[in-house]
Amino acid sequence: MNSPKNNTRKNNSKANTKSNNKPVKRNRSTRLPKYSNTLHGLQKWHDYAFEKLGWIVLAKAKGYNSKIAEYKRMLSHLLKSLEHVRAEYEDANRKHDLNVLHMNVIELHHFVMKNF
Repeated sequence: MNSPKNNTRKNNSKANTKSNNKPVKRNRSTRLPKYSNTLHGLQKWHDYAFEKLGWIVLAKAKGYNSKIAEYKRMLSHLLKSLEHVRAEYEDANRKHDLNVLHMNVIELHHFVMKNF
């Protein structure tokens, strides 16, 4: 009798194969664009960036400069992703949501660059 774990492993191994059982090759045409994100993913990333600010304050007090530099890079990447996705949407409500997220992240980015 097969356990559910064995079935899952079989299904996961078949996920990256074509119908003729050859593995799918990853190349430039099958990759997602550099800044492609969903609106839900951007909202979660936005929340994470604001929550992590408290940990960055503690990191600065302890002298962990590499963590601060990584946080600054993450904020820059989040801004670029928001700008990219904002240009793709045409729905007014979603554009408004993205504009609010973008303005909040700009304020956070300015604060971090000024104080850290």
